[in-house]
Amino acid sequence: MSSDLIEVARPPYLSMAEEMRLFLEQHDIEAVFDNTNMGAMMPHLGTAIGVSVLVARPDAVRASQLLEQRRPVAATTGPWYCGACKVDVEPGFEACWSCGQARAEVEQPFPEGHAVPSPGVEPEDAVKKQKAEDLIQRAWRTALLCFGVIPLPVIGHLYSLMLLLESTGLGVQVSPDSRRLFLRTLFIDLAVLGVFVALLTALSFR
Repeated sequence: MSSDLIEVARPPYLSMAEEMRLFLEQHDIEAVFDNTNMGAMMPHLGTAIGVSVLVARPDAVRASQLLEQRRPVAATTGPWYCGACKVDVEPGFEACWSCGQARAEVEQPFPEGHAVPSPGVEPEDAVKKQKAEDLIQRAWRTALLCFGVIPLPVIGHLYSLMLLLESTGLGVQVSPDSRRLFLRTLFIDLAVLGVFVALLTALSFR
């Protein structure tokens, strides 16, 4: 992608930016994020900072038009059901937030007896996904803070591992960025704890 990038949107959360990126890619426009690292380090500032969605300058006008045309969809269409993931998807999403596949490819009728979410009400799985990503971001901040910054870092890394385990216990698929952040955090936690165990073992044999 060209280094000359233009911002076409600034949603408050990374998950919303990922949805926009998938939507633009369906129209052959490559998009990238800015402020992703800041959002991971300070998720409590998400609504104030936002995640900048950037495209190459030649694509900026068309991308802005596509995103603008996409806005009214949420008001005119209701939620839909992804047959691939078996999850509810919010109104206005033209790709599944869980698997990333286009609506036209995976949409199926809601199963019989399935409670159809009301427009504007966030599906339970979407809430769980956001919570899981928040837990991963908290674990990442804790791991960095404890990496030689505060006393008794082992306690902090154990807490970070607990947050990671809690995120996996929600049973939802997070975004690719959150998965990478999860693995980086897990590596730091296990590395520090491994060194600590090795030191204890060495001292015990003295």
